[in-house]
Amino acid sequence: MAEYQKQREEGTLKAEAKEPQWREWNIPTLRQPCIQANVNVVQLEAATDSTVDYWLKVSTLTFRKQLLIPVVLANYHKIQLTDPHTGKRRKINSSVALNKRAGAWWLTLTYDEEILPETRNDAPVIGIDVGIANFITTSDGKQYGSFNGRMKERNRQDREKRRRKAKLRACLKKKGVPKEKLPSTTSRTGQRLIRHIKQSINRTVNLCFEEHEGCQFAYEQLSVPSMRFKARAMNAYLRASNLAHIPVQLEWNATKRGVTATKVKSAYSSQECHVCHSIDRKNRPNQQTFCCRVCGHTTHADTNAAQNIASRLGDRELRACQDRHQIKALLLLRHEQWKQEFRFLVVEPPVQLDLWACSEMSTDVG
Repeated sequence: MAEYQKQREEGTLKAEAKEPQWREWNIPTLRQPCIQANVNVVQLEAATDSTVDYWLKVSTLTFRKQLLIPVVLANYHKIQLTDPHTGKRRKINSSVALNKRAGAWWLTLTYDEEILPETRNDAPVIGIDVGIANFITTSDGKQYGSFNGRMKERNRQDREKRRRKAKLRACLKKKGVPKEKLPSTTSRTGQRLIRHIKQSINRTVNLCFEEHEGCQFAYEQLSVPSMRFKARAMNAYLRASNLAHIPVQLEWNATKRGVTATKVKSAYSSQECHVCHSIDRKNRPNQQTFCCRVCGHTTHADTNAAQNIASRLGDRELRACQDRHQIKALLLLRHEQWKQEFRFLVVEPPVQLDLWACSEMSTDVG
């Protein structure tokens, strides 16, 4: 404002310049305060001459005036913080987190644990195919989790609710309602649904690892952001299913359990026949069925894709391919080699034109 008045008095003010208006500060309101602190702000020290387990030293603005908060661990906490191999207390990281929930403060502690892979190199390989209808399909024919059913219905209801709120927001904006008073298009039900989907994926991955103990896994190198459908409803369905969380959870569970899990290239894994390596979109007449048009191999489409992924583990030729075109050329070459090995010949039925019967110059005899 002072600069504006100075320019107006000096006559250097531009014609299109407007008088500045004061606006109040837009201070965000924290619904759940969270403090992610290091040793300069909050420090956790073990208590040696007290009945408590730890002292939490919180720095203040006053020099050398710190708050000492006693921390008492329950039996569950002591078990989690004790190394089962050595029986000693684990070394806790210096950074801690303080979260305020329902009027109470909660302290989050972390520690580092190194887990070495325990899977043998000759362990059986289980291929994992990721999808919407079935979150996980393994190469041995097992299926885990699904977005269909109740979750799909809840997603449809949430989409309709957000669509109605978006229409209301556009109508109010057209009438000149200020931006800060417009209704939000997000909803608590949508956030709750996202959490439930992630929890379902976590349970699915845990069950898959528990039922395949002693195996090594191969899962597809999935790129969800690059996946697109022609229908907008299918794209929304894809985003709601949260497929990108499945590979992350697979990697995390493998690291936590010491199991070997490897990403493999998944190009054409859903179109390739596991028997003859034929590539054709028509091999999948629908979402669930895979029927090879060359050798007649028939199975569940997700199971066939999981078997292809399992067979690609350790495939150096496929790993050397740079893009999809090279992968397709390699698979077509293997298909030709399969036909030569099994002396397989595709014979097309003869085409009958029937020209003589339709011509006026026909000279049929007998």
